[in-house]
Amino acid sequence: MKRARELDAHLRKTGSVVGPLHGLPISLKEQFDIEGVEQTMGFVSQIGHISSKSAAMVTMLEGLGAVIHCRTNLPQTLLCDESVNNVFGRTLNPWNTDLTAGGSSGGEAALLAMKGSIIGIGTDLESLESVCGPMARSRRSVEIIMKAILTDVMVSKVVVWHALDHAGAQEIVSKIFDADGGEDVRQWLGDSGEPILPQVFTSQHPAMTIHESWQMSDLWQGPESLALAFDIGTTQSAASIVHLLPNQPIKVRVVSRWPSSPNSSKIPTTILYNARGAPKAFGAETKDDAHADEGYNECKVRPSLSQGPNKLGAAAPGPSNAPAPLQGPTSFEVPPLPPNVTIEQAYSDFIKYLFDNTKHAPQRTTAFYAAHQWPTAYHSIQEQAALKRAITRSGVLRGASVENHVVFVTESEASVHFGILYRSNKQSEWLSPSSTLAVVDAGGSTVDICVYEVTQTHPKLQLREAKTSDCTQSGAIFVSRAAEQIIKQKLGNSKFNTPEFVAAMVEGFDAKTKIMFDSVDENYLIKFGFDRDTDRAAGISRGRLALTGAEVKRAFDPCVDKIIASLRDQISGTRVKSILVVGGFGESLYLQRRLRETFEKNGTRVVTADEPSKKAVAEGGALFFAKDSIIGRATRFEFGIEVTRRIDGGWSVIVKNGAIVGTDEVHRKQYSQEFSGGKHTTSVDIFTYSGLDGISDHQGWCTSPEGYFYPKFVKACTVKANLSALAATTPPKINPVTNAPYKRLSFDICFFFGGTSLRAEVRWEINGVEHRSEASVVPSSFF
Repeated sequence: MKRARELDAHLRKTGSVVGPLHGLPISLKEQFDIEGVEQTMGFVSQIGHISSKSAAMVTMLEGLGAVIHCRTNLPQTLLCDESVNNVFGRTLNPWNTDLTAGGSSGGEAALLAMKGSIIGIGTDLESLESVCGPMARSRRSVEIIMKAILTDVMVSKVVVWHALDHAGAQEIVSKIFDADGGEDVRQWLGDSGEPILPQVFTSQHPAMTIHESWQMSDLWQGPESLALAFDIGTTQSAASIVHLLPNQPIKVRVVSRWPSSPNSSKIPTTILYNARGAPKAFGAETKDDAHADEGYNECKVRPSLSQGPNKLGAAAPGPSNAPAPLQGPTSFEVPPLPPNVTIEQAYSDFIKYLFDNTKHAPQRTTAFYAAHQWPTAYHSIQEQAALKRAITRSGVLRGASVENHVVFVTESEASVHFGILYRSNKQSEWLSPSSTLAVVDAGGSTVDICVYEVTQTHPKLQLREAKTSDCTQSGAIFVSRAAEQIIKQKLGNSKFNTPEFVAAMVEGFDAKTKIMFDSVDENYLIKFGFDRDTDRAAGISRGRLALTGAEVKRAFDPCVDKIIASLRDQISGTRVKSILVVGGFGESLYLQRRLRETFEKNGTRVVTADEPSKKAVAEGGALFFAKDSIIGRATRFEFGIEVTRRIDGGWSVIVKNGAIVGTDEVHRKQYSQEFSGGKHTTSVDIFTYSGLDGISDHQGWCTSPEGYFYPKFVKACTVKANLSALAATTPPKINPVTNAPYKRLSFDICFFFGGTSLRAEVRWEINGVEHRSEASVVPSSFF
């Protein structure tokens, strides 16, 4: 009644309704949370449980003007075809009390039959998710509420569902319900000791393994879609594609045929440009002899992001970054950008090349998705914006399609999806509820280490990042760099100590020695020339250079030591009992052995994927789209705003560096702003601090007395929002000095840091009802 009186008062005061459902009484199944109201879900153990916040459906209905006047009965566990529990008893059919009202939304059915509600909201199960929908006595009533809801929310597509193979569907859904062996229900019942009712579905089978669960949920439940995943690595790149069809298995296909490389899933991240800045060759084509004498300029695409003043990412690998103590020029130095070529153009050209060689799957799709792998989630908002511009420039996607269809996926998240899929053996021993695992993605340049907590395994695997991940420059390229220096030292004054011969030796080292090395007691031969090529003093015989196991170990150890140190730091203070190793460098036998020797003696298991993991990021990126198991992430920076504390320059933190944030978790900042004109827009600058604590490090200030930002403070973006909807319901005031009308608007800007990209929205209240509007995130000027 309080809600109804508020709506009446609003109508009398403003002459307008809150929304299309103004004053309409609506009932809800007891499954829906209402803030401040008890919710039992039909379990004795939940008597007295008060909901801390309202369900999204409740908030939406109230925003549309509805009055939630009651909630109705449901069955114990919700898995029953009649509505009966040990809290409220059994709901009977009001037309014939010798019968029940069915279930699990039987309470709503009975109330509607008695005309106790005009419209009710019930639920049903669709695969793994509970879905809600309207219940009414007439089609017109259903149309009214559906029209109101669909007008209030953004609907991307309405899909017509065709009922096929009910028996097959029943078999699948029964296995899904049975996935945890009934453990969840037993826990809810065990808290109070109440008995399970005989009508309730109960499991008769042991819980599924993670792999079995993934296979069960491997049927795509969405509309037909085509997902592409691009792994643009520092040295090598890859791509995968998955054509998702409703109720069909999810099968990712890695692109394994490229021009000039018909049997490889990876290609060099390289482009050859002519003097005018036009691309002439990509990937493996750049190594063809046909281009050797053309005078083309080589562009290392991803390292070019760190060239000069246009720095876009972490510093490119160079001698000062190398973990090995060896110094001096090497063939691994990153060349500058070619003349007449920009960073954005290089990325645009390479993305277009990947797309053109990936799009061989069926083209009839209802959605398009693309993923670009990046070492850390929203490593920089500006970086993501630059890459989106590059995608737009490439012509692969345009305009709004880029914002709607491009998702940035971290290498560690892609890798963990890949590793779980291809690590089925004894999976339950290292991946179980409440367990913690570390993922080591050892690639060509970087090694990313991330720690995840397993929050649940059934019916869907859910992982939450436990702490901020670490990324070190200790990948396979640095082993090759160290090997090159060792080779040069070994050759000394030999006639074979030339750039051409050394490059051939390093190529041979990469092709075989780096992969097979595992013992310091063996010698390793690197084939680089012909039988006539001999210099025994330099260890060369018949076109083969001999390296001792100790020499090869010297090339490996700086990188491996750095990986172990980073891993020790990451798992310190955690309950990590399993370490999953993936990535091309992760296949190194020596690296795997060193990790086992270091960590397994303390009871921590080191596991590897059953499949070659050079394709881990590309394939895992597509799996991320189809399965996305991540429910929480650690922030990489401290986010905040500049505020006034007597003078400008104060630092107000929105979220701390290293905070674990849920994917849908909201961080709010309150604002109040006056408007005197007809345009009602607002903007807020968001800054990042890359240190540990911006408040304590600079005594609560982000700028110096002279007005300069302190080190590590960077403007990340501007959040912009249109407040016209709020202004339309806000009465004007009169300025006592100018006698001019103005409006003071009070609102919250809500930030979502838990995804792979930052997003924001504006929220405000009218008569206790919350309203929302999307806000745009505009990166700060970059190029």
